[in-house]
Amino acid sequence: MNFKFKALVLATALSASFSMNASADLATGSSGELVFTVYTLLDGKETSWALDTGVTLSTFNAGVTTGSAYSFSTDANYSTWYAGLDAGQQSSLQWNLLSVDTVGTQNYLTTMTSTINGVTSNAAQTNDLTRTFGTAYNGFASGFNSAFAGSSTADNGSVVAASKTSNGYAGTLNGNWAGNLKFGNASADIGTDLNLYNIQASATGTATSVWSQIANSGNAYKASFDGATLQVAAVPEAETSAMLLAGIGLIGAIVRRRKLV
Repeated sequence: MNFKFKALVLATALSASFSMNASADLATGSSGELVFTVYTLLDGKETSWALDTGVTLSTFNAGVTTGSAYSFSTDANYSTWYAGLDAGQQSSLQWNLLSVDTVGTQNYLTTMTSTINGVTSNAAQTNDLTRTFGTAYNGFASGFNSAFAGSSTADNGSVVAASKTSNGYAGTLNGNWAGNLKFGNASADIGTDLNLYNIQASATGTATSVWSQIANSGNAYKASFDGATLQVAAVPEAETSAMLLAGIGLIGAIVRRRKLV
């Protein structure tokens, strides 16, 4: 499966990274992939691993309409990287899932720790700040791409950045979008589930960005990472699950009753 990271500008970064089973070039339109990152901001020990999932934002959004679930496993690159971290780095790891479409009316997919129930916007999150995150993402994508010098297409793959100055360092897209997310947190500790949101910003101006929680038939999408596999799926609301269990219990009672008759 081929992929292209989207970026509007090509940035130059110090190279101290390595890749696995991948190459890339820049892309435009809505063809940006979902990017899964794990990183630490531990002072003086910053490092990260980032995976291009091969699922485009447009494909993911189409999948949401049918309730599709996704699963992404870490690779040997991650295993080697993780084994080389010290205890402090391992305990400070954060993860997130991101994607952007920065052409025209801009759309951003991001994980979030908080659930913004019934709220589609936040006055503090203006379009100019949201667009700035797009610029930060593009810089990251350029660094990721540069790890595959001389290539124009790619199979899915990952990049390890040995430090915060390395190509493709994912810590620049940290929990507060490099300082541009004004509420909530886009990252979490390993083992902590995250919600998924779409943020829409106009191409110009400073109006409030519009937020919507990603869901299918009222069931919100959640992302979870246990240290080996990232799972993304719609999770039934508590009330729906309770009704389902009650229905199963009722069916069981009917079956038992029929057996006694």
